[in-house]
Amino acid sequence: MAFVALLAYGAIWLSVRGQHPYGGPSAWAMVVTFALIAVLIAVSASSARRATTGITGPSVRQRRTVTAAIVVVYIAVYVFMGALKHLGVSPAIVYGVYPAVGISLFVIVSARAGVLAWRRRA
Repeated sequence: MAFVALLAYGAIWLSVRGQHPYGGPSAWAMVVTFALIAVLIAVSASSARRATTGITGPSVRQRRTVTAAIVVVYIAVYVFMGALKHLGVSPAIVYGVYPAVGISLFVIVSARAGVLAWRRRA
């Protein structure tokens, strides 16, 4: 996963080198990034499906709870992004700065904190 993130951010970085700071990444960099993300999702889903085949009981409920927590946090990030857009915040912030910081930090930290709190309770 780290290698895919390195490739994705590397493609975006290469596409904006020497540009005006608010020009944004080029279309080819976004295509590469989203293609890498799609491959990562497919590989992760396939390996998770294979690893959990035949497993039942509390671990299945735990996995579903963790998945639900992560989905809720992802939805919250995009709802907040919509609220920022509705409030008239600059598109450079709404579509540039906030996703880069909000998605990576907010989602990962919030989901991990929720999972740890749930595990401590159980």
